[in-house]
Amino acid sequence: MAYDVTDLDGTIIPPGTTGYQFGAPKNQPSGTKVNQKLINDMYLTWRVIMAQAAVSPNNTPDNDTNGYQLYSALSEIISPSFKSTGIVFATVGLNTWANLGGGQYNVGYKQPNFGNGQNNEASLCGAATITTIAPGTITVMTLPAGVRPSSTVVVPAYVAASGINAMVLVTISTAGVVSFSSAVTAAATIYFDNVRYRIS
Repeated sequence: MAYDVTDLDGTIIPPGTTGYQFGAPKNQPSGTKVNQKLINDMYLTWRVIMAQAAVSPNNTPDNDTNGYQLYSALSEIISPSFKSTGIVFATVGLNTWANLGGGQYNVGYKQPNFGNGQNNEASLCGAATITTIAPGTITVMTLPAGVRPSSTVVVPAYVAASGINAMVLVTISTAGVVSFSSAVTAAATIYFDNVRYRIS
């Protein structure tokens, strides 16, 4: 449980004071004591935020020169950047899926990091291509452990093959295997932008 302002040592601005509905510390010399109670919750809250965002303190003050690590950490938790670390593209026959390139985003994933480092939804982005697929179940890639669903999910994505763009149902297994069913033999490109799914 966090400290309330009324738990602080010394004199405070009481809750309900005009302009201070929650109260506040008060300036010295007759004000609030600067001790662990005063800074404990603020410091530890920000350290937890930085840890969840995988940001290590650079041991310099936050400012325009050094950057704003606390803000960056909070932003990464609320709206993380897409990552590709741990994605393994599948080989189908003699061919392997790869990022489409040509100005398209690389295939990636992100997961907002709310509460104890865990959130129940993940998103995919980017486009992958392969020289040839054949009729049957086509595996595109395997996702890393952190964004694998606890139950198999089925989500829509777009595939371009044989000159046709069509929505397909993509299966993401609990092992992180991403696959879809093909009815053609052709080169193919799959687009993952706007794909979102539950992971728990």
